[in-house]
Amino acid sequence: LSIGQVLKIPINVLAPDSDYDTYIVKSGDTLYSIGKKFDISIDELIKINNLNNNNLSIGQVLVLP
Repeated sequence: LSIGQVLKIPINVLAPDSDYDTYIVKSGDTLYSIGKKFDISIDELIKINNLNNNNLSIGQVLVLP
């Protein structure tokens, strides 16, 4: 893998039998800004995406309800 490489992962692999979408982290994004944009709490973003901390990487794929 290389920095900035985009991987396509079917949603049903990330969250089977659910209505989840994905979001690709962009420069300047924070969990707060993403949560505000999609009306979801930071705690919920962390839980859904099994994050260990608040650090995000450009190009990281997050699952959103």
